[in-house]
Amino acid sequence: VDEEGVDVLMLQETKLQESHVAEVEAALYEALGGGEAWRAAWACSTARKGYAGVSTLWRRRVGDAACRPLSVDPAHEADREGRALLWELSGASAAGGGGGGGGPRLKLINVYVPNSGADLQRLEYRTDRAAGWDARFRAAIAA
Repeated sequence: VDEEGVDVLMLQETKLQESHVAEVEAALYEALGGGEAWRAAWACSTARKGYAGVSTLWRRRVGDAACRPLSVDPAHEADREGRALLWELSGASAAGGGGGGGGPRLKLINVYVPNSGADLQRLEYRTDRAAGWDARFRAAIAA
């Protein structure tokens, strides 16, 4: 990570329960050279244990950044599977200035897209052009 100059690291399919985050986060910080240089956000599945999940880690040096879960379809169980985090780097206080207006200078989305499932149970939900997960994801990121 240091050799490549990585400032933001996004992990998918973490399969953690919220009760395991602190332990895994500490181990990640240690592997990355120390927690004082990094921050992390987690989205864990509350629909199923040991399922899906994403994590976004970023170096504190990048500036004023925040990360939060991104809701795609609140009425569907996929929204409770820890599938998406929205990371925003502030334009007002980010290193290097710029950005203007104080709005986000950069947004990154860490997403673990639901697959169609066993026997293609979720295929229609995923691909329906008007109301499927893909269409709802496009709407969520456009908002």
